[in-house]
Amino acid sequence: MKDVSIKALIVAVVVAVVLDILGGVASIPLFATEYTEEAIDLLLQQTNVMLYIMAVSTVSSLVGGFVCAKLAGEAPLKNAAIFAALGVVTSLMMAAFDPIWLDVVGILLIIPAVLVGAMMGSRKTA
Repeated sequence: MKDVSIKALIVAVVVAVVLDILGGVASIPLFATEYTEEAIDLLLQQTNVMLYIMAVSTVSSLVGGFVCAKLAGEAPLKNAAIFAALGVVTSLMMAAFDPIWLDVVGILLIIPAVLVGAMMGSRKTA
């Protein structure tokens, strides 16, 4: 456990959550035609918006993995794997499974996205 960086994990989680929130907020002006509560609820049921939100979540997982690996020092991939596990557990707890494909694909994308980000973050620069 000594090579697990709590600081790296916390910063990576905060970065990923902030990116998810910003991406979600950005979806409203990108896709909405009106700004009523009913219109926003209908907007979130559209496939193109769901795909956009999944893409934003995947990118935030990738960036979170990158940040986690950069800050981890020792064992960057181990720290990123812990970050990925936290993301999967959190996603399972928050999953609405409506539609089920969105949650399943979104959860399946977390681990590879985090690991790609972590591999990029753990590279040594010349």
